[in-house]
Amino acid sequence: MGISDQNLIQNPVRLRFRMTAGLWLRQLMLFFSVILICQLYDVVHADLAEEQQNHTAKKTDSSSVSNAKKSDERKHPTKQHPQVYVSSSSNFSEVRHSPAFVDKTLFLREWLVRRPKYWFVTAPPGFGKSTLATMAVQFLNASYEIVNGTTKYNDKYETPAYELFRDTNIFEMKEFCDEHFQNHAVIFLDLAPLSTTTQATFKKVEDFNSQDFHKNFKIVIKKMMSYYPSLLHHKKMTNYERKSFERYLAEGIDTPVGPGKIWQSAYFLMQLLRKCVKKNVVVVVDSYDALCIPSMFGETSLVSPTIL
Repeated sequence: MGISDQNLIQNPVRLRFRMTAGLWLRQLMLFFSVILICQLYDVVHADLAEEQQNHTAKKTDSSSVSNAKKSDERKHPTKQHPQVYVSSSSNFSEVRHSPAFVDKTLFLREWLVRRPKYWFVTAPPGFGKSTLATMAVQFLNASYEIVNGTTKYNDKYETPAYELFRDTNIFEMKEFCDEHFQNHAVIFLDLAPLSTTTQATFKKVEDFNSQDFHKNFKIVIKKMMSYYPSLLHHKKMTNYERKSFERYLAEGIDTPVGPGKIWQSAYFLMQLLRKCVKKNVVVVVDSYDALCIPSMFGETSLVSPTIL
């Protein structure tokens, strides 16, 4: 054992510091490795898309003199045209009846039956996280109308959602579907607009309105509220709740504007749904990593410790 090692044993504080520093360094290297892999995936994905596009263009040029039968065949998915299996949309309702659809509806049972109450799904861009999120919303969200100020539920087997999930794997589990299919009130929170902000946090409340974080979060909240405009006509809403909800629908924020209102908006909607729709509320958050992007790539001079 060397002299330096004996000093470490005699000074456990220095030993713990060295161990902590080493652990921190390994975590930092792992973090940057994940970022590098995601960026590499984006580059490879773009190169493949460009190659497929060029391949399609060459096939079109070379077959321009072909007969009408061959021209008609190109309209249908073939091994020579794999690009049709890559969906241009991440919305489940658009993917469902496209050649790109792969039945992953059993994810819903895995989530609601076997997983913990709070479940974070992580994967690189383009792996279908947003499609899973919209699938969960369309499967769980109850279909209803506000008639004479009261909630009237639609027959869930005569809704567009039923047509989406009919003949899928999850519909073979009748007991599960009877319990969960269109039997919840869902709050869908898509944080994607926050990825464009240049300021990860704000320095003081007085500057809150002038920073683009506030503007982008208003977009998020307005879209979240826009799924439930019919709640305005429910007789159980108080005048105060109705006025607040109208401001959320119109501007994406209630007054007075402040950082607390940003985070209270989802709770405000949750309380309304529980009171008016009378269903268990499920919160689905998409693009959760959008909150991290400004901190990693934003203007560091504008970042300060959060005061939320």
